[in-house]
Amino acid sequence: MKKQILYLKAIFPLAVAVTLALPVAAQTKLEVDGGVSAMDTEEELPNLPEVEILHDSAELAEVLRPRPDIDYVNTVLAFNRAGKRTAVVTCVAYNDRGRPLGRVWFKVAGNGVGFVTASEISHGVDFVGSARCKSTAAVVPSAFIAGHGLTAARSKIEPSWQLNGIRFPVVVSF
Repeated sequence: MKKQILYLKAIFPLAVAVTLALPVAAQTKLEVDGGVSAMDTEEELPNLPEVEILHDSAELAEVLRPRPDIDYVNTVLAFNRAGKRTAVVTCVAYNDRGRPLGRVWFKVAGNGVGFVTASEISHGVDFVGSARCKSTAAVVPSAFIAGHGLTAARSKIEPSWQLNGIRFPVVVSF
């Protein structure tokens, strides 16, 4: 046991030196509507166009309504803003290989609800993957997989991210 501890003490400084010497990916700061910032590598978000999504909150009920078409599936990412101030949310969709498909932003009114669909984020591309979102103010996320039926999906607030980071581990659109 003592030999193992001595060995770890001996190689730890070397491991730190090697780690610090490795190249670090350049980081860029994305700005949306003067507020939402996200730190991502340049390789991760190669010049994705930012598209503003405008929805009336009444449209959410229609989007969540089950459809007779069994070939339709879309994930709805919904956000509730509990404060008085409007929040700006930006979302990026990633395919199953982690490649970005699209980026959108939208506003969530104070004490209101805003949403976006996976097909809007991917600009109509069918995919199974994930989504990451950030907000200028605290929002409460919900996700639903809509199609022939309606299923709640998982979302996770990431407190370690700058701003208000939210991860949607599974997002589908086809």
